[in-house]
Amino acid sequence: MLRHARHGGFSLIEFMVTMATSLFLLSGLVYIFMNFSRASTDMLRMVRLQQELRAIMNLMTNDIRRSGYWSQAGEAWVNNKKNAFTTISIVEGNCILYTYDERRDDADGIPDSEDHGGFKLDGDKIRIRTSATPCRNSPCRNCNSGVWWTLNDDNVVKITQLHFRQVSSKAATVRAGAQLQLRRIEIVLGGALLQAPDVTHVLRAAVYIPNAAILSTSQ
Repeated sequence: MLRHARHGGFSLIEFMVTMATSLFLLSGLVYIFMNFSRASTDMLRMVRLQQELRAIMNLMTNDIRRSGYWSQAGEAWVNNKKNAFTTISIVEGNCILYTYDERRDDADGIPDSEDHGGFKLDGDKIRIRTSATPCRNSPCRNCNSGVWWTLNDDNVVKITQLHFRQVSSKAATVRAGAQLQLRRIEIVLGGALLQAPDVTHVLRAAVYIPNAAILSTSQ
């Protein structure tokens, strides 16, 4: 008696079940890959924003730390001469103005044009002041005076906030009729990526001013 040989292989139902299972697994892998890719992109964007803001913050803190420096300060202290470099002005919380003896050549204690520094928020940009017309009165403390340059790359980062705050204290009297004013500038800097506004970051820093201001004991 002859027997029919059974052919090996998948039936149609088995094939369909296998295909459905494979598609389900493949869709899961694609979903995981897309989420991983999205997370990596977000991380890279955040790192880029942090780097941009940190570079700006480092520049600000390093420059503000120099405020009040005068090459003749030691002699002025001995001879009780006024140091015009010590004034730090914060205007409306988002602009800071200060001076320092950049070229170490100001024997008279009056800042020259290149000695005027500052930072301010201008819309969604940070601007740095590189010079101002020498003066002895309030125009030097005007955030619209002088030469200003944009500091951030406005094709990459938009600045969302910039805030300055001065905290000061008076040291013990170190000379008859005079005492030192110790100062700290607190800075808050926030920004967002221009191409991804949902990627935001905020930095905070405190700058201790080593060049203390000299006050009369009556102040």
